[in-house]
Amino acid sequence: MTYIEPHENVPLNYELENLLDDEQKEIRRIFLKLTNDLRGMLPLIKSYQHVFTELDFIQAKVRVGMRMKASKPAMSDDQTIELIDAYHPLLLMANNEMR
Repeated sequence: MTYIEPHENVPLNYELENLLDDEQKEIRRIFLKLTNDLRGMLPLIKSYQHVFTELDFIQAKVRVGMRMKASKPAMSDDQTIELIDAYHPLLLMANNEMR
């Protein structure tokens, strides 16, 4: 099958191609400007990333603790450890999922 473009469409298609090309150039210009504007803030962004990573890790530990119905261990002055009703966390969660 062959498609023959009407003569009236040729200038319109050419204009469309130019507009699409201009749009891509504008998008690239905007991204470059944003990148250059943010480059000076890189140390601050990295420190925020570190804080958010720590908060995410704490939240994950809280969620696992809540899912396991875990309790906070009691602290004692002598350096002994008493494991009463202690379970391996992965085994506990696997056993709870089977029920």
